[in-house]
Amino acid sequence: FHASTSRGMGPARQSAPLNFMKLREMDVNTAVKNSAYPARPGSAAVMATFWLLRDLEATNAEFRDMSFDVAAKRVTLMLSMSKNDPRALGCERIWGCVCEGEGNPAGCPYHAALDIKKFIETAFLHDSLAPGFPLFPTPTGEAVTSENMLAFIEELAQMMDEDLYTKAGQRRFGKHSWRATGAVHLSTIGLDTFKIQLIGRWLCAIVLRYCRLAPISDIARDYKVATHA
Repeated sequence: FHASTSRGMGPARQSAPLNFMKLREMDVNTAVKNSAYPARPGSAAVMATFWLLRDLEATNAEFRDMSFDVAAKRVTLMLSMSKNDPRALGCERIWGCVCEGEGNPAGCPYHAALDIKKFIETAFLHDSLAPGFPLFPTPTGEAVTSENMLAFIEELAQMMDEDLYTKAGQRRFGKHSWRATGAVHLSTIGLDTFKIQLIGRWLCAIVLRYCRLAPISDIARDYKVATHA
């Protein structure tokens, strides 16, 4: 009763998104060097964004969860349907190449995944065949901890001159920042909200929290088009 009557009344803490358009312009694979973070940090950020990963999904994802159709330039990732059980792989989500064949892992989910695959098979050829080998390993082949994944997100935010705390002193970025980044980016470029909900595996309308500003994100451009028509 309390939850149903008080819902929406308070400023519930949300995980802030990163600006993906800025992120894709940065050479994160070169700029970020921390042995506790993913060894291919830029490619990991792109995949976590396009697949709208929760933090535990990103840290628990295994290399064997990913498969490729090289001829079609598509990559499939097995994912959970529940945030309470990140290894209950209930569905798969597919992304194809979006960079027109440029081979750019900084902004293309297919080439980001291919970059990670090549790195793992070069650095950890035999280990990668074993169950449990992480999809986003550290340079030594270990899984990234949830705490270090958040630290990685906050380092990217600082590189883009983002504040880490709100005026109330709360941390802006959190466990769902990758999901927020993906939802905001995909909605801003015009992807249908229902499709974003399917990609993110949301079974409720919470996706609207992330997509609510998309229709007015570039309202100045729309105004110019309308007035000069």
